[in-house]
Amino acid sequence: MDKESFDKIVDAIEEAGFEARSYSGRGMYGKSCLGVSCDSPISCVMQVISTFCENADDVDSVKELVEALSDPSTDAMGRGGIVYWTDIPWLEDEEDGDDGGVEVSTEEYEEEHGSKPRGEGRWAFFPDGVDDLEKALWFSGDYRECRAKAVEAANEQGFELLVVGT
Repeated sequence: MDKESFDKIVDAIEEAGFEARSYSGRGMYGKSCLGVSCDSPISCVMQVISTFCENADDVDSVKELVEALSDPSTDAMGRGGIVYWTDIPWLEDEEDGDDGGVEVSTEEYEEEHGSKPRGEGRWAFFPDGVDDLEKALWFSGDYRECRAKAVEAANEQGFELLVVGT
């Protein structure tokens, strides 16, 4: 699976209110795949597909998502469970990659909004935690793409910390 398809699936999961995560289940021998912690795996998959359908631009993308999510595995984990797809390898997100020494903090955003930043929008990244709108790095579009641009700009300008604005 290519990174673009993986990101579309992760976005659909997050838009449905879940958090995509890396999971290594039984018999996977240390390999990681896409997983979602939830109480009801079937309900989770249905919510993801339903949310994606509401926002989809074309039928082909819906078919692609349904096909990708059509053969999940499940596992019990204490109080909840996890649904995971062994045929969808976990692809490192930009947030897990090398940002050239720039730390990106989403704590304030998550505290304010109750979720990780995601999707389309106008994003403010405050260099070195300075809460000044005039000094913020502003980008419009998909969060992941804007984050990558902000990290690049921060590296060029010598910043070590970016705080995602609320």
